[in-house]
Amino acid sequence: MEFVINDKTKAKLIIKIFELLTKLNKDVMIGINEEQLILHARDQGATWASKIIFDKSYFSVFMVKDPIVIAVSSEPVSKFLKLHRNENTIKFKLIKEILFVSLISEVDDYIKNIKLRILDVDESELRIMSIDKREFGPYVEIDRNEFTATIKGLAPFGEHMEVSFNGVLKMSAMTENFAEQTFIINRSSPLITEMESNENMDGVYGSKYLINALSVGVSDKVKFGFASLSPQRADLVKESGTKISAPAMIQQFAEGIAVHTAIAPRVRDTD
Repeated sequence: MEFVINDKTKAKLIIKIFELLTKLNKDVMIGINEEQLILHARDQGATWASKIIFDKSYFSVFMVKDPIVIAVSSEPVSKFLKLHRNENTIKFKLIKEILFVSLISEVDDYIKNIKLRILDVDESELRIMSIDKREFGPYVEIDRNEFTATIKGLAPFGEHMEVSFNGVLKMSAMTENFAEQTFIINRSSPLITEMESNENMDGVYGSKYLINALSVGVSDKVKFGFASLSPQRADLVKESGTKISAPAMIQQFAEGIAVHTAIAPRVRDTD
């Protein structure tokens, strides 16, 4: 297995992605086949997970013999990649049980290496979640920078924020002394490209998880919404009229890369 990045914009994105994955878990799973490279991590409490899919066209060199899934420590990789300079090529190469990560400079004629032993993980744990396959229920496609700024603006008002889609995108957070801040973005706003509403679904999510998920700026637009309910839960909503919380789904797409994040809702009595 060997893949190389020599484009500085793509290299900076890889660095940001490993920063994100390190916040999720000390270990990261790497899956590779003839067409794709997948990076995946989830936090210990199963609150959120992220899956980044790279098409082989993203890399200047992409070599693989057989499909494989491995686990390595993410923090050393993240720290090492911060040594990257604009002229550096980033190279990942697996030799037997060792993953070599290199920063190569043709300008100054040097190579910096870090080598990591593949983690001895039970085969049942080497499972990459299919969060990219989950269907959306209500969602909004919105300007990423403004959406991120809105969430950061709400964060000081509470560790969690409530999100709903009912003709408008509504986000609110409340402090312990019941000071509440609410942002409402109308469907007609130029910030919104698409929106699908559902008055019977909403969600309460950790502010820090939303901010972290949006920290990797892959594209100008982000798709944010709720995972589609199972038929059984959807029937329950119709019969009872009760609002149901669902996992939040966040997607970003650019040429050769897709970033998928799922965040579990805060459990409430009505769920």
